[in-house]
Amino acid sequence: MMIFLTVMAIGQDYQNGVIRVILARGAGRMRVLAAKYTAALLYAFFVLIAQYIVTAAFLFSALSVSNNLDLLNRMPSNISQEIILYGLVTLVSVIVTGFMAAALTTLGRSLTFGFAFALLWFPVEGILKFMAMVLSAAYSLQFYETVNKITNAFLGSAITNLGSQIFTQNGQTVTPLTVNGFTLSAPSALTDGIIITVYAAIFLVGMFTYARMKDVQN
Repeated sequence: MMIFLTVMAIGQDYQNGVIRVILARGAGRMRVLAAKYTAALLYAFFVLIAQYIVTAAFLFSALSVSNNLDLLNRMPSNISQEIILYGLVTLVSVIVTGFMAAALTTLGRSLTFGFAFALLWFPVEGILKFMAMVLSAAYSLQFYETVNKITNAFLGSAITNLGSQIFTQNGQTVTPLTVNGFTLSAPSALTDGIIITVYAAIFLVGMFTYARMKDVQN
């Protein structure tokens, strides 16, 4: 959703030439880009909040109709913490994905370029990761472990791993997987957080750098 909103908010002005009119009125490139991205982010944020509310209302209604409201009292004591963590991971994913879409759209200066590359980013990552893991597993577990660490540096993998790592089960973290006596290391939340932060910084610098390109004069 954030990819669609960001590309539409930024790319449509380039596609229709409206950006020239906006800049001619004295608005700076950085301010225009920041305003467009912020608008898309706020819209996505309110949609996420609405989804939370609707989901909670539906769950409560379903339990009420089936006379199972007592199930709410049997939920884990840390359920509120888990919900907050889930929301934070989702918010991080939305922000970084928006940075990526904005950087690609300002680079290509069009809706077509923005949609083509932003929407293909995660599928391409997934395909490359799958192919690499299959080929490396056929070679050796040690090589598989090395390739796994490399592909965990993909943005999509880091976001997915972060979500799985911050949640606990009965107070214990997920133990690494052992195959034929060889232990496959699990990514850490700190490592995933650093990877995501690096991607965010690169995209953020990129989106403002590309926006300053002189093919659009103010």
